[in-house]
Amino acid sequence: MSSPGRALRSVWLSPALVTLLLGLYRITTPELWRDEFSSWSAATRPLPQLFAMLGNVDASNGAYYLVLHAWTGVFGDSVLSLRLPSALAMAAAAAFTALAALRWFGSRVAAVAAGLLLADLPNVSAYAQEARSYAIVTCAVAAGTWCLLRALERPCPARWAWYALCTALAGVFHLVSLSSLAGQCVVVALAVRSGRDTRALRWFPPAVLAALLPTVPVMLLGQRQSGRQLEWIAVATRYRLRTFWPELLGSSGVMCAFLLLAAAALAWRGHRSAAVQAAAAAVLPVLGVWLVSQGRTSYFVDRYLLFTLPAWAALAGGGVAAVRAAAQALGVRVALWGTPALREDAPLRGRKKQRERPRANADAGSRNAPRTPEGAGRVTNSRRGAAAPFPAPSRTPARLRTAPGLAAAPALAVVAVVGLLGLPEQRAVRYVTARTETDYRGAARLVASGYRAGDGIVAVAGQKAWMMVGAGVAYHLPDGVRPRPLLIAETAARAEDLFPSECPVPVRCIGDVSRTWVVTIGTGDDPYQALPAGQAGALRAVFTPSEVRHVRGLTVSLLVRARGRA
Repeated sequence: MSSPGRALRSVWLSPALVTLLLGLYRITTPELWRDEFSSWSAATRPLPQLFAMLGNVDASNGAYYLVLHAWTGVFGDSVLSLRLPSALAMAAAAAFTALAALRWFGSRVAAVAAGLLLADLPNVSAYAQEARSYAIVTCAVAAGTWCLLRALERPCPARWAWYALCTALAGVFHLVSLSSLAGQCVVVALAVRSGRDTRALRWFPPAVLAALLPTVPVMLLGQRQSGRQLEWIAVATRYRLRTFWPELLGSSGVMCAFLLLAAAALAWRGHRSAAVQAAAAAVLPVLGVWLVSQGRTSYFVDRYLLFTLPAWAALAGGGVAAVRAAAQALGVRVALWGTPALREDAPLRGRKKQRERPRANADAGSRNAPRTPEGAGRVTNSRRGAAAPFPAPSRTPARLRTAPGLAAAPALAVVAVVGLLGLPEQRAVRYVTARTETDYRGAARLVASGYRAGDGIVAVAGQKAWMMVGAGVAYHLPDGVRPRPLLIAETAARAEDLFPSECPVPVRCIGDVSRTWVVTIGTGDDPYQALPAGQAGALRAVFTPSEVRHVRGLTVSLLVRARGRA
């Protein structure tokens, strides 16, 4: 078969395309929010300034900032350009999810359903449209799971090296993803117990060690910076654990559907071990992070554990295959009941003929057939040297066998129902205000409309610096509009930080500008609201308000220097 033909028959292609299309749909509609402005601010700096910043803050996202730096250097920093890597990564995650489900359950139906179910999840669409590292981490963990299953099937150095590389990438992009090792340990243990090659027990620990080595510098820097960056995360309580699952999956309805499909997969005879492995990969990282978050620092945030969604989707895909198998079995029974020769109320003479003719033929065949040595009628698997019996001929009459399209109908119906359950949340993640109620674009539009050369600008900072108001407005300003920042000692880039450093004596950092724009949080009529007292006092001493206007979540004021004031 040609390469295009093989691609079309591949289980990963349709999930990847569907996930990509959903990720691209209205990708530029939601407003960029503060975390994305952090990504833009860091990634657009020269490399020396970027490395200097990572030594002080946000080292855990350093790998992503470096990738985004290279990407924006080629494709620019538009909203589409900033978010496109995440959409591509999530599409790849769907492909690896399908491939992992195929390895686990040996079913193309389970594989395709797993990839499509991942696309059904509202959070997958949300983070496919966000300029942060979570989609790339999800892709790396999904790829690592697939590589691990391949290595367990046929251990060799190359396959274990690919697994180590994917795990290392996931850890470097986000350290919390290393909790996926908890589930993968169970996968290895169950695979070896089920009779797989025991060489996995020798190869797995060195592969994990090799994956952890590149993450050590990130761990050391991250530990030093964690107090500043993670202090906002609440302590992980038992109540928080109970309410976490619908947040992770993005919808209560979708969560219920996934749990039902997981139960079907766990009940699927002959595939229970695979289902338990997928369940371990989905649940154990969450429980592990919840336990670790009982200490002084909490990491228990749904987006930090987004990488567990491929395992959830693979488990649910196994459930879809189980439902399809049950539906097929039920359909055959119903069809056979409708066959006169096989019904219980069929004429006795016909039933005797149906029974006696095969028996007579079998007896004659057994008398005339030569004896064969033990093991004949079996085919040898050249890879493993194991004898495997020929598949038994189908007992279903040819007229009762289901066409391929009809056979897939129950599986597609289940996937469609899950998608419909998550439809309200899928719409919600594409609203303009899906990520933030703050209209940075509108504030920049007001500044640009009244801008004059030489104007200054003051953006709320201090304890509200995490809102990234200055960076958000600066991103949306046209190229020719560059007001001079006031009341700061150093810009964020020069301060080697995400935030600018404030001037210790604000009045000395005003200069001789005759007008300045002030952008503050809130929609009150006070142009100085949310500003530190020192900054507000310095501005009042020099300027008087000329305009006070509002956009969603922000107040934009124009201050003019009063006559006779220095």
